[in-house]
Amino acid sequence: MKSENKIELKGKVLKALPGGRFLVEVNGKHKVTAHIAGRIRKFFIQVMAGDMVKLEISPYDPTKGRIIYRYYDENESIEEDLKEKEDES
Repeated sequence: MKSENKIELKGKVLKALPGGRFLVEVNGKHKVTAHIAGRIRKFFIQVMAGDMVKLEISPYDPTKGRIIYRYYDENESIEEDLKEKEDES
């Protein structure tokens, strides 16, 4: 699938599931089952419950996704939101 078709969202990891999957809450109400991208596994980046992450979701099945980035602290994700808003205006 082309990368233009993917939807990127931010979410919070609720809990770890078997098989390297995670339950992630997006926009405070939707829950998505997500697995870790290979790049994150390659560099041994650990994802735990409570972490803020960036997800890539297919428009064809919005209940499943892939974790493509883990924010190191909540301030980092807030700063990124502010930069995106400034770029839009």
